[in-house]
Amino acid sequence: MSLSRLSSFILALAVAFFCLSGCGKSETATPESVACELVSAAYTGDTAKVFSMLKLNKAVPNDAPDREKLQEFMGKLGSAFEELKHDTIKKGGIASVKAVKTEYTEDRQDAAVTVEVSYKKAGTKPDTQQVKLHYTGSIWEAVLL
Repeated sequence: MSLSRLSSFILALAVAFFCLSGCGKSETATPESVACELVSAAYTGDTAKVFSMLKLNKAVPNDAPDREKLQEFMGKLGSAFEELKHDTIKKGGIASVKAVKTEYTEDRQDAAVTVEVSYKKAGTKPDTQQVKLHYTGSIWEAVLL
């Protein structure tokens, strides 16, 4: 399995496992900006930001029996993001992260944003990731299922 597919699988697994959502920074955030922010954080190894956007630390209360499982899972997810970061560095780093396609549901409450990650190293093929989002009425939240 390629690193790109592995990262997609891990991101999807994380959210599917916990049925979580994350949020953009402001009420004016667009689905495209939230998706790009999440993908950018994942590719640069900013696990704290990814976990924050997905609310992983708040998913299970500190005194819950499943807290240890969550911590173990977050450790594995963090390792996967570190590998993705090193792969990104090998490709010369990120040249750009941009939304290339957005599809909305009929009621425009959900969106699927295709994000393209381009690299600085000449001849390196861009990666694409799809990020699913939900509009809460005031902000777009990333929901990677």
